[in-house]
Amino acid sequence: MCRRVHVYRGAASRPLSPQSAAQCGSLLRTLHGLEQEQLRRSLALQQEEDGAKARRQLAVFQRNELHALFFAQIQSAVGRGELQPQAARTLLQDYAKIQEDVEELMDFLQASQRFHLSKRFGHREYLVQSLQSSDARVQGLLNAAAAQLGLLVQKHERAGYLDEDQMDVLLERAQTEVFSIKQKLDNDLKQEKRKLCQKLITKRRRELLQKHKEQRKGQLALGEAFRAAEDVGQYLGRWRGLLAEHGAALEELQERLDQAALDELRALTLALSERAGEELRRLQASALTQELLKRSAPWLFLQQILEEHGRDMAARAEQLEAAERDRGQQGVRGVRQRLKDAALEASVGEQAELRRWERWVFA
Repeated sequence: MCRRVHVYRGAASRPLSPQSAAQCGSLLRTLHGLEQEQLRRSLALQQEEDGAKARRQLAVFQRNELHALFFAQIQSAVGRGELQPQAARTLLQDYAKIQEDVEELMDFLQASQRFHLSKRFGHREYLVQSLQSSDARVQGLLNAAAAQLGLLVQKHERAGYLDEDQMDVLLERAQTEVFSIKQKLDNDLKQEKRKLCQKLITKRRRELLQKHKEQRKGQLALGEAFRAAEDVGQYLGRWRGLLAEHGAALEELQERLDQAALDELRALTLALSERAGEELRRLQASALTQELLKRSAPWLFLQQILEEHGRDMAARAEQLEAAERDRGQQGVRGVRQRLKDAALEASVGEQAELRRWERWVFA
């Protein structure tokens, strides 16, 4: 027992190698960044929920105040003899019908928002899955290329062209080079993605702001055109059609911007990863090959291994591309199922049913 504790303490006090220390530092920085991002998102979500709750409470309060003011004025007018009871009843019936039309419009807007949000989340999930699939394919190719460096050395050792010490030296050198290439790739990706994200955010804000301005102008024009309208039902119907049209146009713009952002991020990742893969292939075909030839490794044997590795990499690339296509098809099916489950007509009917139950319970 004492001997085990002593060995453990000795291993724990052993200093880390520079490569291990760099890996730990990189992982800790990544973890810290993810924690900060998670905290930021949690705070933003809580702020959004609090704001939505406050807006809802304000809307309910204002509507109750409006109802109370209207009924008080009707009652006062009847009491002063300025309004006949029959006319008051007719006015109240018209007011109730208008409120019912307004509630139907609100039901539609509520259901429409849920539908578009569900569709938007489904589309973004698909985009995230597509980006993750692309990253997985890239990482798979890089890992396969890195693994071939070790296999190249180990095959020469098993064939008797290298002793164990020579193999360890070459493996350590190859691992150091691989780590350096991957570390450079990670740093380049972080810097270039940060620049690209800033550009995409600026572009997205500009186009969304322009779209909101255009839609606001259309809403103001509709309000001016129907300011003195007597048919309230027609007025609300026009609003319903306009808001539905605006929601669809805004959703189309957001999806287009999301897809464009995904394409640019994917192109950036592929370009930088291809550069890193080229460095790994160059390391195998030149530097490591020269080291093996210096140690009297037969060129024919080395050439056969390199050709075999080339075929293996081509097969691995096809396998990863097929897996990426399969995940993409699964993502498309997931989006379609989400849209099927959150159909707009069903959501409107559900909202209307909730409204009827609310009236029955609180009548």
